[in-house]
Amino acid sequence: MRPTIRAVIAPVVCVGTLLGGCTKNGEVKITDENNYYFLADVTAGTQTITAQEDTFVDWSGLTVDIRERDMDPASEVSVVRILRFTLTQDEVIEGINRDNLRQSDVSGNADYEVSGSETGADLSTFLFLGTPFPPATELVDTDDAYLVSVISVDEESGYEDYRMFTFIDPVTDAPPAEVIIDNASASLDYTVDIDGVPAVETEGSTLIDWTSLTQTPSDDILTLSNIDAIMLAQYSTATVADLEADFLHIEEAADRLFYGDVSGKGEFDLLELTDQDGNAFEGFDDTLWLLALRCGTCISPAPLFLGVIR
Repeated sequence: MRPTIRAVIAPVVCVGTLLGGCTKNGEVKITDENNYYFLADVTAGTQTITAQEDTFVDWSGLTVDIRERDMDPASEVSVVRILRFTLTQDEVIEGINRDNLRQSDVSGNADYEVSGSETGADLSTFLFLGTPFPPATELVDTDDAYLVSVISVDEESGYEDYRMFTFIDPVTDAPPAEVIIDNASASLDYTVDIDGVPAVETEGSTLIDWTSLTQTPSDDILTLSNIDAIMLAQYSTATVADLEADFLHIEEAADRLFYGDVSGKGEFDLLELTDQDGNAFEGFDDTLWLLALRCGTCISPAPLFLGVIR
């Protein structure tokens, strides 16, 4: 059962359809009623470092990510990112859990683009628009939260997958210390409900419109411009209950996965989706299909929309 009751804002009404997505003028309009419920419970450690001093970040021990997926720290890390928030650590965690962090919550950031099999780098080598991160002026003793994240980037779509993160706390006169990102840096628990949500009924159409969505899976206000990627997953044997029981691995459990870039869009024809081998999606059969709309720049691992589609 749902932990909360959804409030549906400005629903789309289609004559002749039941609960769930409605088809009008060849478009399948997804509403909040179709969206799954997901509430994360993220915890993350804090590492004290010396304020205003350069610090080495070491991710060589990261072999299992926050979604409990095995990974190779020498080959699967594309970017290591530091974000400075105008929020406390508790507020950042709440924002990750609710998936409602805003760009205005970030006061500074810098990336290290990993080359070859590197598993560590100095913060002073991180760059923002080509300018090195200056620890002496940016790594200060403050109540602001600093988050360091390890990210994998899909070369084809550019989708960013936050694999693990940790807070750092610059303290004046603290002894020097490296920042260690490993399997225990952060953890994720969650509540999920997919089975109790009406499926999206396509009635043979493949043109999906999500501009009527107003709420995130945790019942916060959804910013449509955050949706930049779409995923369609096929399951020949798994049930919805199976996927709920092992939600962090729904991609690994899929028989086929199709992806598309929907940056700046509000609708998309699923026939334009392709799998990792470049094969196009050709239409639905009677197996289980899940549709996900994702935010490639969000720290939360949960899609902004996920629902059964048929």
